[in-house]
Amino acid sequence: MRKLFFLFALLGVFGNNAQASVELSFADPVPEAGKEQEVSLSGIDQPQALRLKVVYSPSSETQMVEDLGPFSESGDISWKPTRPGIATLSARNDADTEITSSNVAIFFSSTPMSGVLVMLLAGALLFGGAGVSLSFALRN
Repeated sequence: MRKLFFLFALLGVFGNNAQASVELSFADPVPEAGKEQEVSLSGIDQPQALRLKVVYSPSSETQMVEDLGPFSESGDISWKPTRPGIATLSARNDADTEITSSNVAIFFSSTPMSGVLVMLLAGALLFGGAGVSLSFALRN
């Protein structure tokens, strides 16, 4: 009798997860800042009832929130990432409850020159310091 009760309890807990999961998918798996991106919502009957919210740099002091509006009837929406880094995209209902979310890494559209200059400066300091240290060591 206990086994039967335990089996029904397990079915009651795990049996409710039989519904289809709601997912966000991207046309391009590697989004770049400044380039148009298609975001699709699947696994829901009325996607136009949900809105897409984007949080750039989530959980940081510099986070930025952008509300892109409702999905189309086919579950698609166009998104143009404004800055590179980590972003959280979430589909939300009218009560601002999160239905599903996805984290995505947004890449630079080209190599940033400031990064190249910092790398060259660091290399010059490193190897320049090693050269000065070697010349002092060989003089003595």
